[in-house]
Amino acid sequence: MNKKWRWTIGISSVVIVLVVLTIIKIGTTQGAKPDWYSAWASAASSLIALIALVAAAVAANATIQTNKTQTRQLAKLEETQQSDRASKFAVWRALHPTRDSQIYRTFFHNAGPLPMYDVIIHYFVNGHEYTSKEETLPPTSTPELVKKSDNNLEWFIKKLAIEEYGLYQPKTKEEVAAIADLKKRAEAENVRIELVRAINEGKNRYVKDIRIETGVSFSDGENTWYRAPNGRLERTS
Repeated sequence: MNKKWRWTIGISSVVIVLVVLTIIKIGTTQGAKPDWYSAWASAASSLIALIALVAAAVAANATIQTNKTQTRQLAKLEETQQSDRASKFAVWRALHPTRDSQIYRTFFHNAGPLPMYDVIIHYFVNGHEYTSKEETLPPTSTPELVKKSDNNLEWFIKKLAIEEYGLYQPKTKEEVAAIADLKKRAEAENVRIELVRAINEGKNRYVKDIRIETGVSFSDGENTWYRAPNGRLERTS
């Protein structure tokens, strides 16, 4: 029930009570009670009882609405307190200057007082999703690089480039070094170098048209959260 109706009922009740009291006063000032007085007195008693019942119902409804509002406010406050630490943690990619050029790197910032646990970085690369687990990330005063996940993403991009351009995966240095025949080992090393060069060129070509978005899932020790690439934070458990 809104304020307008509560005011209307309250004012109407006051007016009715005043009218009834006026009638009762008129009746009591007369010596012999007229017939209408008894009927009015009985009706007035019933009406006052009805008004009291309506007033009690209005008051009860107002109390219920107040309790609901307080419950919602407390729930909102609890949710805000729970998300306070999580809201201070984020992972993103940005240009990072190096000695020779600028490249995109992965950064994180934890402005809270405690570490974030079970951190998993979600990379979305041209429709492909790749996840890299960082375990625990400590509090920081300024944004810091996430080197492990950056290296893992580099490997994933190379893998996508190999698939995109039909390139061959070269042998590792250890596999080449294990070849006993010196001539075959030298040939294998030359092939490995050429394949590595082709993969790096393919990766660089692939990166030019690449689109990478970053999300992160993590735990603050009490709840688990997910921050989407658009920055939206939601509790997952």
